[in-house]
Amino acid sequence: MGAHPLWLTEWLCDRVRLEPGMRVLDLGCGTAKSSIFLAREFDVEVWATDLWTSASENALRIADAGLEKKVFPIHASTSRDPRSHVATPRRKEGRGRLASTLRARPIDYTPHPILRD
Repeated sequence: MGAHPLWLTEWLCDRVRLEPGMRVLDLGCGTAKSSIFLAREFDVEVWATDLWTSASENALRIADAGLEKKVFPIHASTSRDPRSHVATPRRKEGRGRLASTLRARPIDYTPHPILRD
C-alpha cells in the first residue's frame, strides 16, 4: 500500500492546472474517492475506471456523493474494440523460449447502466 489516494491527488493538483469544465480520466481510481474529490474541488468532469473496483460499486459511491452528473464510472479494458490501434506487449512461445512481440490491442469502454439514458 502507498500513500492515501487523496494526498496523492492533492499533490498532483499542485502540479497540474485544472479548470472548471475540464475532463479528467482517472485511471486506477480505486473506490472513486479521488474522482469525487476532483469533481467537488475543481468542478471538472471525471471519467473513473479501476481494474479491481467495479464501475457498479463506484456508481453507488458517486450517487451517494450527489455527483452523478460530474463523475462517470466506466468499465475499461484493452481487449475488445477493433477501432483502437494501441500496441501492447504480448509474449508468445517461439522455438522453446519466450519471445516478446507487439500486437495491437483495442480499447473497450462501457458506461455504467445508471449513466445510460
